[in-house]
Amino acid sequence: MKIDTFLTIGKTHKVCEDYILSGTEPFPFIILSDGCSSSKGTDMGSRLLCYLAKQYIKFRGSSEKFYPDHIEMGLWIIHNAELVAKQLGLSKNSLDATLIIAYQLKDGFKRVRVHIYGDGCILTFTEKGYSLGEINYSKNAPYYLSYVIDPERDKLFYEMKQNKSIKTWHKYRDGFKVNETIFPYDGDSVYTYDLSIVKGLLISSDGLTSFNSSEGPVSFDLYADEFFAFKTTAGEFLKRRAMRVLKDLAKEGIHNADDLSIGVFLMEDK
Repeated sequence: MKIDTFLTIGKTHKVCEDYILSGTEPFPFIILSDGCSSSKGTDMGSRLLCYLAKQYIKFRGSSEKFYPDHIEMGLWIIHNAELVAKQLGLSKNSLDATLIIAYQLKDGFKRVRVHIYGDGCILTFTEKGYSLGEINYSKNAPYYLSYVIDPERDKLFYEMKQNKSIKTWHKYRDGFKVNETIFPYDGDSVYTYDLSIVKGLLISSDGLTSFNSSEGPVSFDLYADEFFAFKTTAGEFLKRRAMRVLKDLAKEGIHNADDLSIGVFLMEDK
């Protein structure tokens, strides 16, 4: 299992509010967070969420089996992040950020589990094509873990009567199709992928679908497969590929409007 990450600021942003980190102990993992642009201090908040999620993995992942409860893990992370934010003089709103935690299961198989708190993208790929799932909220307002520690804002979010959906685009040699599934806004978003079936797995903030040109939004299917067209997988293979893609798109006047964080799990034959 190989992993790598990439992070870049959005064209319309002055401060990068995404953050991403990864590691291999006690097992390969990638964690990313996307801070809310309209809340103050979320560049710090996204970092706090990532590092607290890493601590959770470090302390709980040392057991023989690691199958964390989605809700319990989220509560542990946000309550500890609240304590740290308070010590730093940051408001609760600084923790208005999505969180994606992905890790290889310790079950002897080539499986990766992904927990999503808020919105984001998951892309699986093979030599024949890819499937990209994008989690969205009906009024474009994700449910943040920070609402758990703020009952008033939690109530206001409930009164918005939103739904959560995962829209999936399948692009293969024999065609292109789209399907969408609707969930309650507070439903768990936990997915497991078998990397003995697919070659690799990308997780990303919603910056992956934020590319624009002077004529307006650019459909991700025009560039998505370029992000995993690795010429070599030595060293920082995702960083090299992503930088090349962004450079080529920039020549065509196409840029990511939102901050972009990407992580990849890649299975290679020995």
